[in-house]
Amino acid sequence: MRKSFSRSTPPAPSRPSSAPPVFDWIDTPERFHAFLASLPGGPVALDTEFIRENSYYAQLEIIQIAGADGRIAVVDARKTGSRAPLAALLEDPAREKIFHSASQDIEILHQFTGAAPVEVFDTQLAAAMTGHGLQTAYVNLVREIIGRRLPNTQTVSDWSRRPLTADQLLYAAQDVQYLHALRE
Repeated sequence: MRKSFSRSTPPAPSRPSSAPPVFDWIDTPERFHAFLASLPGGPVALDTEFIRENSYYAQLEIIQIAGADGRIAVVDARKTGSRAPLAALLEDPAREKIFHSASQDIEILHQFTGAAPVEVFDTQLAAAMTGHGLQTAYVNLVREIIGRRLPNTQTVSDWSRRPLTADQLLYAAQDVQYLHALRE
């Protein structure tokens, strides 16, 4: 049975493509700032990949961003330059930020930018409130609601190694590919 996150029963969202996501690998400050500046209004989906082993603080390695227009960026966090544009996005009350299991992402983005995201929608919390169970994994929620099977091969991966593998990049892009659709 398909369940919606809203209280009323809206029309079922259109099914996103099952094709691998098209995304930009961003590893320069200029491209990162240009991507952020080019995002259309509306909600933005976010995720992070980080390393927490052997360190008191998590080390942010990758930021994934999906705009309301479907464009996806996988960003090398080490090469973002000024963090002010990302902080401004996170603090913008006119833009909803969509996460899945947001607590660690919010923690590390706050550590990275000094900004705390406002207007946050967590698909995992919404899933729990609509009968999908507590702490439902993103891949399971995508399968249950969207009907797509995602590989889960990079859950434990060394995100600090460069260059990233094609499998890592695909996994990272898919982590935000369906967040807008899950929000619907």
